[in-house]
Amino acid sequence: MRDLRQRVQTELRTNILPFWLKHAVDEQYGGFRGQIANDLTVDPQASKGLILNARILWTFSKAFSVYGEEIYRQTARRAYDYIAQHFWDNEFEGVFCLVDYLGHPVDTKKRVYG
Repeated sequence: MRDLRQRVQTELRTNILPFWLKHAVDEQYGGFRGQIANDLTVDPQASKGLILNARILWTFSKAFSVYGEEIYRQTARRAYDYIAQHFWDNEFEGVFCLVDYLGHPVDTKKRVYG
């Protein structure tokens, strides 16, 4: 069991988290890229989903709490800030499920899952 745990941690820290740090951060428009194809091509104007941003927030928050690496905290903060600034509906409260690449709501309906 220890071997499995070590292999999972190694995969997480040398492959999964670095992949998201390298490919998902949207330096041009903020937050995280909305679409990355299997060949790693990016549509810079793809819409951005709440679920992905929330999962990035949770994953990097947990990674920071376990490993204490500052980049994980910064990435979690980036996700939190983007959700708060672009997905949160200030007028009616709740969160939008989808925003465009600039962070404007694509669909203003609320869904329970979000």
